[in-house]
Amino acid sequence: MLDQLDWTNSEDKRDLVHRAVEHLVMGRLVIFPTETEYVLAASADQADAVAALWQSYSRPTRWIHFALAPTKELVESLPGQTPEGRRLARRTWPGPIDFVVAPDASLVEYTAEMVKSLTADLGAACLACPGHPAIASTAQFLKTPLILASRAKDPTRILSDQSVAMEEFGEIADAMIDDGKTRFGQPSTIVRIGTDGVAVEQEGVVSSSWIRRLSGEMITFVCTGNTCRSPMAEALFKRFLADKLGCSIEELPERGYTVASAGIAAHPGTPAAENAVSVVREYNAHLEDHISQPLTDELALYSDRLIVMTEDHKSLVCRLWPEVESRTTLLCGDRNVSDPIGGTYDRYERCAGQIADQLRSLLDDVTAPN
Repeated sequence: MLDQLDWTNSEDKRDLVHRAVEHLVMGRLVIFPTETEYVLAASADQADAVAALWQSYSRPTRWIHFALAPTKELVESLPGQTPEGRRLARRTWPGPIDFVVAPDASLVEYTAEMVKSLTADLGAACLACPGHPAIASTAQFLKTPLILASRAKDPTRILSDQSVAMEEFGEIADAMIDDGKTRFGQPSTIVRIGTDGVAVEQEGVVSSSWIRRLSGEMITFVCTGNTCRSPMAEALFKRFLADKLGCSIEELPERGYTVASAGIAAHPGTPAAENAVSVVREYNAHLEDHISQPLTDELALYSDRLIVMTEDHKSLVCRLWPEVESRTTLLCGDRNVSDPIGGTYDRYERCAGQIADQLRSLLDDVTAPN
């Protein structure tokens, strides 16, 4: 009899996770919700469960599908990753993007022999890190990854709610965590990371256009209030970068570059200083639509380069987010960029000139071949 676990209405979700873990370590199959679709899962060290899951497929498959527990070290430990792949994983995991990689020994170290054999024969593994707390929490209790199956019978069918998942897997599953309709109701996007960049293997909830943006380089300039120095740096760098690449500023994300600015103590929603707006026009750059924003956790952690204006900014950023220290640099090397706020037009002009001189060196570094 199927053990149905009602995630939606449960007051003790930890108990449901513990019951799911118990099923898995006893070699049973469990249906889990993710943010995209429901999946059938087996613990990778349980040979009989993996065999039963594998036999549920009625069509050939190109890879073993692993679900990994979300950890801080996960992105850096992924096999065969490139800078594009690390950016994409850092910005989307846990979440609805799966990565096809050439597996290494660490991935299958504690798994059943069947998993090792299949992975070696196929030469590819598809790695997922689902964000739904039911499967993410369960994965953290296991010493091996989960092996997943989705749409085993009909590849066109989207398992977006518990009833469809039951029709697909109910005959072989031992338990199911039921959380109603999935958040997105679409399949995950599957990408392959190679030396030529990121290629979409399976279209899904995240579009190819967004994959290009999310795997591109993100440069964020940081000052105090995000109304003078960092907005000028952002506007000027966008102009210089677009000119070098021969594209419009609006096309930069499609070319693999996102340029932003933020303030350590910014009040959200403030326009750029009038003198800053006027000064950057001399460089054919624009700040008329700028709205200030604070440096958030997400912005700090997603950025590949955090370019700060003063040593105090750098110290504060590294204290608040120690993991970004290696990506945080002072724009002028060993000199601060003085704050022109409240100053004359000439003061803003000198500040913009100092910033522009340094941005030209940064431009060469950013666009240099990897």
